Amino acid sequence: MGKLDGKVVLITGAASGIGRASAIRMAAEGAAVMCADIDLAGVRETAAMITEGGSNAAAALELDVVNEAEVQTALQSTVDELGGLDVIFNNAGIGGNEAGWDKTIAINLSGVYTACSTVPRFSRSAVGARSSTPRLLRGWSA
Repeated sequence: MGKLDGKVVLITGAASGIGRASAIRMAAEGAAVMCADIDLAGVRETAAMITEGGSNAAAALELDVVNEAEVQTALQSTVDELGGLDVIFNNAGIGGNEAGWDKTIAINLSGVYTACSTVPRFSRSAVGARSSTPRLLRGWSA
């Protein structure tokens, strides 16, 4: 029995690195995982790694976290394809040297705000989906 049995998780930035490792780990803990990233090929690979490994359901979608309409579509797709939404891990981000200041703030700060402010409309509970990643992942190693 996993810590996330029966839960549905949306992870942004799931094409590589921490996002990919978290998606694989959360699936191993029993979650159905929607892998989202601006790199569609990368998230498709992550989802394939999950399903080929015999873990729970996984799906992939292209997502630019700066685009509010895409965030809403991603949340709705998660509900439609995986049956709900319990947890969102806002992992997408870039380093300050990769882009200008405005783009860094848009992705690393505004993208997280947009997703978190939209989540309650799509969550399974009246309280809203959990977005408290540190509490959820405490003690885990990917």
